[in-house]
Amino acid sequence: SSRKAASGKASAPSQLSAWSTETWDGWEHVKTYHRPGGSGVDQTKGVFTGQESAVRDLIEQTVKRGRHQPNTGDRDGWIYEWDFGRKTGNLSRNDGGGEAMGVRVILNGDGSLRTAHPIR
Repeated sequence: SSRKAASGKASAPSQLSAWSTETWDGWEHVKTYHRPGGSGVDQTKGVFTGQESAVRDLIEQTVKRGRHQPNTGDRDGWIYEWDFGRKTGNLSRNDGGGEAMGVRVILNGDGSLRTAHPIR
């Protein structure tokens, strides 16, 4: 069920509702494309460092504390970003490489995880 703001538009969730749904496994996507050793990892992907539990905590904290905006490109859902002020992973080549200090989380319209990756 989608919460509606006074304007009639859905309001951004303040917490992650699920790591996966019947139709999309957001956590599996993160492990495949944004974790060391994932089969989809290459230089175009930001990669989280640290233990799995720590990465899951970074994702949850980003949704709770981060700035949010509607997703782009007419896609449903929300984008959250938070600067942790410490290393969260490694940036993609597209973002200049080097250490990431922040996290971007994209939630589906139902509040479930679509993807997450380290950012500058």
